[in-house]
Amino acid sequence: MENDLDWEELVESASEQTCECYAEVVGAWLNEEVPRPDLSEWAPLIPVLQVWNNLSKDQEDPFGPVSFSQIPGSLLVSLTAKGAPCCPPDVRARLIHLAWHRRLCSHSLVQDGVEAYLESAKCLLNHDSWLTPFARFKGALDLGCSLRDSPAADTAVQGVEDAIRTLYPDDPLYFLLRLQQLLLDHRRGNPVEMLETCIDMAARARANYEAHGIGPNGLESDRELAYLETALAWAHRAKEEQRAVGLQRELGEAYARRAHGVIEANWPSRYSVAEHFLEKAIQSHRVAGASSRIEDLRGERERIQRQAVAEMGAFSFSVDLGDTPDSARGHVSSLPLEAALLRLVAQRSPPTSSRLDHEVRLHGARAHQLFPTVRLGPRGTKQVSRGSLLDATETEWAAERLREAHLQQQINAISFIEPALDQIAREHLLDSRVWLHVLVGSEFVSPPRRTSYARGLASGVRQEWDTSAAILVPQFEHGLRELFSRTGIVTTTLPGSGIQNELDLNKMLTHPRVGEVLSEEWALDLQALLTEKAGANLRNDLAHGILDDDAKIAAKIYLWWICLHFALCRDHTVAPLSCEDE
Repeated sequence: MENDLDWEELVESASEQTCECYAEVVGAWLNEEVPRPDLSEWAPLIPVLQVWNNLSKDQEDPFGPVSFSQIPGSLLVSLTAKGAPCCPPDVRARLIHLAWHRRLCSHSLVQDGVEAYLESAKCLLNHDSWLTPFARFKGALDLGCSLRDSPAADTAVQGVEDAIRTLYPDDPLYFLLRLQQLLLDHRRGNPVEMLETCIDMAARARANYEAHGIGPNGLESDRELAYLETALAWAHRAKEEQRAVGLQRELGEAYARRAHGVIEANWPSRYSVAEHFLEKAIQSHRVAGASSRIEDLRGERERIQRQAVAEMGAFSFSVDLGDTPDSARGHVSSLPLEAALLRLVAQRSPPTSSRLDHEVRLHGARAHQLFPTVRLGPRGTKQVSRGSLLDATETEWAAERLREAHLQQQINAISFIEPALDQIAREHLLDSRVWLHVLVGSEFVSPPRRTSYARGLASGVRQEWDTSAAILVPQFEHGLRELFSRTGIVTTTLPGSGIQNELDLNKMLTHPRVGEVLSEEWALDLQALLTEKAGANLRNDLAHGILDDDAKIAAKIYLWWICLHFALCRDHTVAPLSCEDE
């Protein structure tokens, strides 16, 4: 390319002195109906002008998505060697950065590129959007710091620090903060000076929202938190660890103030939002080692969690089950009692892990795969938390599998078990005496436990699910422990004190030899129902008095079915037969 481009005409035609605006001007020239003799010289420059600086921390790729094949190396070599000194600063910086990134120019040009970036950035300091000048400052640091311990790196750092001093203390946007974080990303800058700047900016933000309230968007509170976090990073850089501890505590108090401000400002879902910030406050104080303050915040958080649950309120939704309940009734209708009960317990096989994985992916793709998920307990306590399923850990995926298993249990309880049981109860007497007769010969229910087991089953028939679950959970746990023992698995522990303890349900379902007693499907199904927070966690919630009246009714119905199944069926090392295989 000859060095005869009319840069002056381009600059005069652009609304702003940025590569983006230059690209628009050149594009308009190329689209004109009246041909111009020099258009062929401008056309190859379009891809160069359309490249944009990557604003992420990824230093391996300082530019946004671009196909470098569209920018011939010969063009960059020609422009940087001949045309760069004549270009506008923003174009000159872009050309040198692109050429240096591809190692098509000498390192001696890096200093010139940094100075061009800074010149362009300073001209754009009053830009409506801070992102435009920030991209130039970042380009200067990326380019300058690509040469270690070079004058170009020092020039770039000095340029960013000068911009911070210019903006301080009246920066209404986040520009100053982002420049601070940019220096931290490159491990550059004067940590003592930057630390003091951040502390002062945080204090100013706090004074603003304490004077006028947190407001509907919490902008000043956000600024305080962001500046305190950045100040904490500078304190560590300056090796002022005692000051870092103090800042960590102040950060915790700022989160607590944010929580109170949200409630006072009557934000939507204010208690749920406040609970989130109190959790952040506790985490910050935990890092600072402020144990006494943590206890105060935990008590406050528990009170707010209860209010958050009340704030959520109850909601209902309908699910079209088609003719499933009618089919369930027909499945057990007009049969002798024993045959009807066997049909009831044989109707379902616990799903396999592969099937659950498929359902998790299916539901995730439809709804919440991209978003973090938090599950709250009955009193508002956080029980399960995970990020996006797109990058879920093995533990998070296992929790989703349990959640899916419990969802299927609930559907099964409502669509089949309850209507089928109701039909059997319409045709047969099912009081405790009848259940005692049914349980005779059961290997799972030992004779000393039959009366209690029968009472639990009879309570379910009367739809007294709270009573039924309270009776059946400990009886089921005892029956499973006896099943383990008969298989030759020791069900007691022997600690150093010599005092033996019985294995509880939680430990039995995760025992290394559980496969000798239960199939993989049954073990996972019982975990989802009884012992895991990602599922119903029914056994633990009942044992610790967590559940209110009428809570988790579907889980209690499914528990009733589980207890009947184990009482009537013998081998659970394989999945039970479905009704079609009966």
